[in-house]
Amino acid sequence: MTFIFVIFALIATAFSASYFLPWAVSKLVGIFIKPVGKHARKVGKLFFIGAFCCFIFGLGFGWRLITVRHVDIFFDDLPVTFDGYKIAQLSDLHLGTYHFSHKAIAREVRKTLAEQPDIIVFTGDIVNLMPSELRSFTEILSGLHAPDGVWSIMGNHDYVVAP
Repeated sequence: MTFIFVIFALIATAFSASYFLPWAVSKLVGIFIKPVGKHARKVGKLFFIGAFCCFIFGLGFGWRLITVRHVDIFFDDLPVTFDGYKIAQLSDLHLGTYHFSHKAIAREVRKTLAEQPDIIVFTGDIVNLMPSELRSFTEILSGLHAPDGVWSIMGNHDYVVAP
C-alpha cells in the first residue's frame, strides 16, 4: 500500500510541477530578458517533459537494468597473495523495488556466485525505506558465500530513525 501511495504522490507532484516549472522558468528568465518569456515557458515545458519521461522509464523499465561491471586492478606493489583475488561488490540493491520480482535478485545471486569471488561485499542501500523489505529476500541472499566471507555496510537508505 505504501508503494502505491508513493507512486500516486510522485505522479501528482509531476503533474503539479508541469505547470509550476515552466511558469517559474519564464518568470526568472523574464526578469533578465523580457521578450524571451514566451520561449522560456516552452523550454520549461520541454525540460519537464524530458524529466517526466525519464521518471516513467525508470519506474517502468529502469529497475530491471542491473549493471554488472568487471574491473581488473593492477598495482606494482600488490602482494602476490592478492594476484587473481576477486571481490564481488553489490551496491544499491534497493530490494523494496523487487518485492514483486524475487527472480531478478535470485538471478543476480547466481551471477555473483558464478564469478567465484573470494569475498562478497554489500556497500549500502540494500533497502529502499524499511528494514522489513529485506525479510522476503533473506533466503535468496543467504545463498551468497565466499571463502573470505560476505560483508556489509549500511547506506543512507538502510538507516531507520526512530520517531
